[in-house]
Amino acid sequence: MSETHDLVIVGAGPAGVAAALTAARHRLSVGLVDEYPEPGGQYFRPVPAAFRQPGPHDDDPRRTVLEEIRHQDVDLRMGMAAWGLFPERRVALSDGTFLQGRAVLVATGAYERCLGFPGWTLPGVMSAGGIQLLVKSQRILPGQRVLLSGCGPFLLPVAADLLEAGANVVAVLEAVPWSRTFRFGVHALASADRRRQARHYAATLLRHRTPYIHGASMVEVFGEGEARWARWARLDALGYPRPGTAQEVEVDLVGIGFGFVPAVELLDTADAKLVYDADRGGWAPALTEALETTVPGLFAAGETAGIGGVDLALAEGRIVGLEVARRLGRPVSDEEVKGVHAQRRGLLSFASALNRAFVPPPGLSSLLRDDVTVCRCDESTAAEVVRVIDRGCHNIDSLKCEVRIGMGSCQGRLCAPLCGDLIVRRTGLSREAVGRLHLRPPVRPVPVTALTNML
Repeated sequence: MSETHDLVIVGAGPAGVAAALTAARHRLSVGLVDEYPEPGGQYFRPVPAAFRQPGPHDDDPRRTVLEEIRHQDVDLRMGMAAWGLFPERRVALSDGTFLQGRAVLVATGAYERCLGFPGWTLPGVMSAGGIQLLVKSQRILPGQRVLLSGCGPFLLPVAADLLEAGANVVAVLEAVPWSRTFRFGVHALASADRRRQARHYAATLLRHRTPYIHGASMVEVFGEGEARWARWARLDALGYPRPGTAQEVEVDLVGIGFGFVPAVELLDTADAKLVYDADRGGWAPALTEALETTVPGLFAAGETAGIGGVDLALAEGRIVGLEVARRLGRPVSDEEVKGVHAQRRGLLSFASALNRAFVPPPGLSSLLRDDVTVCRCDESTAAEVVRVIDRGCHNIDSLKCEVRIGMGSCQGRLCAPLCGDLIVRRTGLSREAVGRLHLRPPVRPVPVTALTNML
């Protein structure tokens, strides 16, 4: 069964909601799909009232888009996964139906980049975003004594959410040195909203006496069947652990997050061209100024188009909504179009600075020792992958044929970046030369009925 809309949007985060509102205001029929039961994405999902204090985003004026979307004529398909994008812009849904769009916007956000180290597969080691999701959506505090480690400002809201929920965050470890963070901070704090957020996070960490340590990282987690102790160390200029600086702390939860990677799986199933762009966080779609991919009528916005934050996502969502409305003959103000494009250009400089400032230091890849698991689904170790690389397999796709990376339920989201790091380390090739996994549907686990309905 297939239903047609002027614009079908996959992803109800800031970019998807902004595009839906803009299109609906111009009298377009809109279908909005998201895996979660409520629109808003991770950014606008508040800490539950059962926990202590409200977060800095609870009174954010940008949250009004979440109320407005419910009063617009938008076909909301919440709790629904999109698992494939087929010819004629047909989006396959997990209930076995299709949404077909005269235009389609993929705004599926991003996923976290993890780095492998001894003990990273133990129960009690989680991604920072996964921790935040449990706290915000499920009212679950997954640990009481927590150590956070990674790169980038996202560690701060996760720490604040945990502290306000009653956890003891023993430290926040930022792998990037203070000098680089400071240079980025001068750029970032030009925004009044980011200054407000920074004050909130700084006050929260100070109130709870939580150390925020730069130039340091987790190096090992250990315990009998679960995370009980964590070892961390100071890093040198290249990101290698400094000898003699290791410290051990008792924990029951470790959160790791080394930045974000655009979620481009659906675009891949539609054969949209992807390019490696460090300024956008890695592999991202090739886009026109209107944010259209190389597939006519297929657009990308928000973190899917490149890691850049909520303001950029909102602006890009509006751009797509206006562009589709104009193509379908609705009256669109040239001044509004010029204004939102100018806003996006200004925000892109912040996004570029963010992605370049918080690149994981190369020395951290040394933590991926031979006995460390690389692919959690197939249980392949670094030693197994390295043996194949040393035999001349220097491409991610060909590596998949040899050691079955990317064939599990995560579809390579965790293991592909780690294997790419191993190839770069062993061969000296660039990330572009190493390539990426080419995916085919289904890109999400779906019921068998979702597939049989295609027959």
